[in-house]
Formats: sequence, structure tokens, C-alpha cells
Amino acid sequence: MFISCLNYYPKITNRTTFLIRYLSRTTLDPNEFRSFEVRGIDQISHNTRIIRFYYPDDQSLNFPITSYISTRAILPVQPEPFTRSYTPVSKPFVKGYFDLLVKGYSQGNMSKHIYELKLGDTL
Repeated sequence: MFISCLNYYPKITNRTTFLIRYLSRTTLDPNEFRSFEVRGIDQISHNTRIIRFYYPDDQSLNFPITSYISTRAILPVQPEPFTRSYTPVSKPFVKGYFDLLVKGYSQGNMSKHIYELKLGDTL
């Protein structure tokens, strides 16, 4: 069974400033992982996809352009939760969804897991 969630960590030096400016307007919390449903898959090349994740809030992520989303999953090949970070490719202020560009590497544990997600699955 796969259990996956997302978290958001800004790549800025002043974390307190970020918390004040962004967390009051975002659906993500840097201290907690959340699950998001796959609602769109766009095949870019033979091994690359843009995967759209929806969330029920009518909010945007409001993340700075240099930010990334940390993904976490329990994978069959790893006894402990496995974490990798991805930079969203959707515009920062769109509401209700975000997109991740994922290249499916056969030896990449998280990239393979995310790449193989189907519509309706959660991460």
C-alpha cells in the first residue's frame, strides 16, 4: 500500500518572513504533509509527464518561484518513508491545483512512483 503526501518548503533564508507572508494565504503547511488527488496527466514525451494535483480549497499555493514541494511515500523498496522534492511548473497563483513535471526513471524510486500514478490516485 502506498501512502503519499506533500509538503512545501521555501528556498528563502528568512523562514519567519515566509510564514507571515505566505502561510496565511496557502493550502500547504511546512510542518505537515497532506494528500492530493491526481486529476490530470499530460504526456510530454515517452518518459515525462505533467501531473496535475487538485485540492479542495479555493486557494492558490502562493509559493515564491524558487520554492519546491517535498513528496513523501512509503514504497515497497524502502522500509522507511521516502522523500524527494519537485519544483511546481504551474503558475504560483492558480487556484485549486498545482502541476509537477516528472520524468520517470526506472531506477528512481520516487520519480517512478509519481510517474505511474493514475487519475484518482493520491500523493
